[in-house]
Amino acid sequence: TPSGDYVVVWSGVGSGDSQGVFFKFHKSSTDTAGPTVTDFLLPDGTPIASSGQVTQQLAAVVVTFDEAMYDNVTHTGDAVTNPANYALLIDGVEIVGGINQVFYGKDIAYYMSGEYGLNAQLTNKYQAILIVDANGMAEGVLPMTNGQYQVVVKGNLRDEAGNPLYSTGLFPSGGAMSDVIYVNVPTGQETLVSDGVFQNPADGHGQYTYATTADSVAADADGDFVVAWTDASPGREGVWIKMYKQTSVLEADGSRTTSVAELQVINPTTGLPWVNNEVLISNATNASDISVARDADGDFVVTWSAWNSTTSWDVYAQRFDAAGQPLGASFRVNSYTENVQRYSAVAMDSDGDFIITWQSLGQDGSGWGVYAKRFSNTGEVVNGSDETQQITFTGGFTGTFRIRWDDDNNQATPDKVTAPISYTGNAFSIAADVENALKAIGANVAVTASTVNALTVRFVGDSGGADVQPLWVSPADVVKTGGDASAEITSRIVGQGRSGDFLVNDTTEGNQMYPDIAMSVNGDFVITWTSTGQDGDNAAQSNIYAKQFIGNYAYWTDAGTTTLGSNFNSHRTESKVTTVEDPENYEVLPGDGFEGVVQIVTALETTGSGVLLAGTSYILTAAHVVWVNEAGVPLPAGAVGVFFDVPASEDPVLV
Repeated sequence: TPSGDYVVVWSGVGSGDSQGVFFKFHKSSTDTAGPTVTDFLLPDGTPIASSGQVTQQLAAVVVTFDEAMYDNVTHTGDAVTNPANYALLIDGVEIVGGINQVFYGKDIAYYMSGEYGLNAQLTNKYQAILIVDANGMAEGVLPMTNGQYQVVVKGNLRDEAGNPLYSTGLFPSGGAMSDVIYVNVPTGQETLVSDGVFQNPADGHGQYTYATTADSVAADADGDFVVAWTDASPGREGVWIKMYKQTSVLEADGSRTTSVAELQVINPTTGLPWVNNEVLISNATNASDISVARDADGDFVVTWSAWNSTTSWDVYAQRFDAAGQPLGASFRVNSYTENVQRYSAVAMDSDGDFIITWQSLGQDGSGWGVYAKRFSNTGEVVNGSDETQQITFTGGFTGTFRIRWDDDNNQATPDKVTAPISYTGNAFSIAADVENALKAIGANVAVTASTVNALTVRFVGDSGGADVQPLWVSPADVVKTGGDASAEITSRIVGQGRSGDFLVNDTTEGNQMYPDIAMSVNGDFVITWTSTGQDGDNAAQSNIYAKQFIGNYAYWTDAGTTTLGSNFNSHRTESKVTTVEDPENYEVLPGDGFEGVVQIVTALETTGSGVLLAGTSYILTAAHVVWVNEAGVPLPAGAVGVFFDVPASEDPVLV
């Protein structure tokens, strides 16, 4: 500038640096730069962002300056306390007399706390408190209510050295500063959600959201929201939701009018709208501890606790699309069912991946512990694995067989046995028959042929994430019609089930209870809980603890390529692994974690291995698995099996 401080920057050879960028700061001996406005604050010290919305009446606005301002005892001329040096406008029109009075001083807002709604902290800044009068020259002093206001600090204000506001050597006259404030004080904030029927508190009936899980309302990026609650009223027992749509209209004067209306949801069973737009999602008579989370597009998930006579208290959940239609059936979240699992909370990121956390009694070896489970935006468990078993036909076996299953792990009770199944030498032709036969005896499985002489049986659903009693074939249930002397049927477990449930708390001594969870848009999350008897406390004392976790994207991509702050959507890519057979028979679902070592097993029991490159998708083509035996003869289609090591387990999983 023509006068004042200045900085010179250059590049070249310097001391200790053969080629660098350097600067030198030159400070003027006199003050030639004008003051600046550093912020506009609410009475409580909260900054008013440019064009920010305020939902309270304002009687005062606090203006902060970067240096001491000129003032005089008469509050005239260019004094910082002269109301004429400020202006208040509404919808672009000045309210004459809109600034009623001005107080000035270092931390003046703190020292005047209790007046004009002021409740500020010490900041060591120079402040001017503008007492506003939205009524202007009319009788009475009114605060700013609904409307678009503009507070102007005029350029003729000066610092103690006499420099005008925002003046520089190039602009010695300075300039004004203003900020726009939208004041929108809502009315009618209480909206009746449930039917509102009064119940006698003495009999325990009524509508509750339960204080143990406060997250009973969730909104999407557009402001549409869903409310969830449990009801214990006779005839209305269960878990309920109601959806709301928010509409904002831009008025001609630039202001916005916002309205909220109930969203009509269709009952998929009847095809008609739900009565009073109240959607019943579970009729569990003792449901409690409700929590709901929603993604940016409006899809949402609700979780709750319910008691049953078999496993006591368990945690359940139900997914919905943005229209309120269920995505699949409700499901039990916890895999461990001994004792009590209760008090769940849920959080969801912008893409719809979600985490559910709850407390479990006795599972961590000492009282209550906090557990959690990761889910993808399609509802699949992340970092869990289904128990996988293999049935192999060797020696050219053909004939019929039955499959036995000790479903209750009790040798005193009879095994469940399938109907006879016929095998003629092609496992692909009987996969559906085996699946149907096992489902008929209560086994929730998916059966595929991994080779022409081997079947893969994967336990899914509630059975998928836990160790299940092995399937086995008794020689007494086999009728052989073809094959050599070694022809037989064998079964083995090739992948132990993993539930995906994980312990949150590191310290297991005492009780860890009442978890809650929050998640960023990118999926990183933090869980907090109450812990008793920890860090020197006695059993009756408690403290609050928290723990941070990385999002699900850590399981979709190679950890070495993770970039802080990136939003990974790589799990939206369907990954497949194929052999020489039909690729659809070897589909690997996204997020199953098959990014490690691959092992190739042929019908001649020769093996080989290699490493799949980690990335957003993994493709193994037929060219990678077509082998030539020792005689130089290519192996037939279907004679190659592909195994992967799941990162969370040493057990190979047959694909």
